Amino acid sequence: MSFEEGLFDYLDDHAGLSREVDSRIYPVRLPQRAVLPAVTYTRLATPRLHEFEASLLPYPTFQFDCWAASYGRAKDVAAQVRAALDIYRGAMGAYTVQASIVETERDMYDSETKVWHVIVDVEIWYEE
Repeated sequence: MSFEEGLFDYLDDHAGLSREVDSRIYPVRLPQRAVLPAVTYTRLATPRLHEFEASLLPYPTFQFDCWAASYGRAKDVAAQVRAALDIYRGAMGAYTVQASIVETERDMYDSETKVWHVIVDVEIWYEE
């Protein structure tokens, strides 16, 4: 199981986020004609903590895009992503998360599709 599969399972099981988006959580891109609200996630970078020439702990930054037809609903979804991930420690699939920290949040609007989205960047430290 990849870390991303464990991340999906964890988010899909989070009651608050599930109420907002059901299971509409997708890797990298939103499917065409996706039902909103929905969440996409992308791994932006994966630095690693090293000690004595051994890779000990990856701490990737993930971008979560919270998509909705209205600004308020996009903010509600983003709040549930934060609730699920900020200051989280514990299991995520087969992986143990040492720390999960929300770094930034920004609001966006796509005038072409008329869809709002809120971007939440999260750094997740986990054991491989």
